[in-house]
Amino acid sequence: MTNDFVIYSVNSNGILKTTTFVNHDEIDDVVWYVFVDSKAKLHPDIGKIIVHNGHVHRDVEIFYGDEVCLSKDNRTVNYLCKPSFDRTLFLSQEYMGLPVAIRARSIGNLIPDYNVSYSRLWLYEVCVRAVVGGTAVERITEVLAVHPEGRSELDPIKRRDIWRKVASESLALADCEIVTGLQNNLLQLRRNFTLFPHVTLVIPTRQSVAPAEEYSSSLRPMILNLLDSLDNTDWPKDRMKVLVGDDLEDGSIYAENEYSFEFQRIVTHRAETQNFNYASKMNALWKAVDGEYIVFLNDDIQVRSPGWLHALMTFAVDKSVGGVGARLLYPDGRLQHVGMPGGAYGPCTHVFIGMQSDEKTYQDWAIVQREWSMVTGAVFATRRSTLEQLDGFDESFPLDYNDVDLCLRMRLVGLRVVYTPYSELIHFESATRGRKFPAAEYTAIFYEKWKSYICDDPSYHPHLSRNSPLISPNFNTNDWWNCFV
Repeated sequence: MTNDFVIYSVNSNGILKTTTFVNHDEIDDVVWYVFVDSKAKLHPDIGKIIVHNGHVHRDVEIFYGDEVCLSKDNRTVNYLCKPSFDRTLFLSQEYMGLPVAIRARSIGNLIPDYNVSYSRLWLYEVCVRAVVGGTAVERITEVLAVHPEGRSELDPIKRRDIWRKVASESLALADCEIVTGLQNNLLQLRRNFTLFPHVTLVIPTRQSVAPAEEYSSSLRPMILNLLDSLDNTDWPKDRMKVLVGDDLEDGSIYAENEYSFEFQRIVTHRAETQNFNYASKMNALWKAVDGEYIVFLNDDIQVRSPGWLHALMTFAVDKSVGGVGARLLYPDGRLQHVGMPGGAYGPCTHVFIGMQSDEKTYQDWAIVQREWSMVTGAVFATRRSTLEQLDGFDESFPLDYNDVDLCLRMRLVGLRVVYTPYSELIHFESATRGRKFPAAEYTAIFYEKWKSYICDDPSYHPHLSRNSPLISPNFNTNDWWNCFV
């Protein structure tokens, strides 16, 4: 055992006892083992909290909890509120931290070797193998530890090497590589395609021109700018088709353009006086696709990074994933979309919206691959089979909420909804259908349908802000750990 690492056994009454090893046999009423940073201050009832949560979640074999990290001068308090277990985020960053509790009955399966050298790195590999093997992991939404001198982090290169070793032994990750992310302490999952799947990009349009206040003085239809920018995509063009659903009969704007990808245009008849129903139109369009992989794009999007489609498809081909969202920027470089939790700033919100793209966000959530309950439909990768399973978009939401409603229905059937920052595009926003705020009627319908979910969104946290899209933790001066601040 290293001097920065302590193991406790926990009995059925929640009583902790230090130990130098984990026993593979269930003896002495030991029900949990807790692995702790030796310098951490623990919740006085941590054992009872773990035992209680173990009774509530009998299928869970590993728990982790929230942490408070103090700077050495105690002037900075970093309150780490963690989402419900997120396997995508677990690869991206060392977010589980310490303490970690492992149920005693699982020790023999998770730690088969009796003669091990206990360390943080050893525990991390145990958790990685458990997650890849399908072991149930869950959070405890309480601060279980305070780190008076800051939180110690594992060497990201060693974390990467562990993931690479485990990935090489896993069929699910056999065609993936794990590389350094947008910061040195972050990792990125990237799929190596030996045969690139055929992808259809589905784009609704009415040949809109961005208004002047949308940072453009050009009178050129936005759809043409998007189509031109798609040529910069580093996906094999013979494996990429663009299907445009155009409300206008006149297609002369496309006549002089030649594209390196297959292009198809469908007229989606819409009278000038007819209300726009995005859900109905998109359902008609995806049903016209003859392939499995679909990426929905608003026509007010422009490609910013050539690897945007590869980043989406890294997750879209995973059968455990329902949909994948992108990192979207306003034309002036501010954040527009990096994921959406429920119950924050209304029924749901775009977190960090309006912040500068290089500005640090809470727990770096804008620059990590992670799961949210919802992502925007402005750029959304999915599969035709998934849309058929869920009967597509709910047409009772004609303008707003149809995309996030689809995401939540994906989550309900056990599919993951993933955000990837490596798919970065520009979004002029609202040029596809004109600028409008969500109608109160549909906000009320959406809230009534999903209130039990969004009020306790597992991708968010009960102690994170609800009155602003700029995420921050809510402190309680009566919390047990305040005596250390």
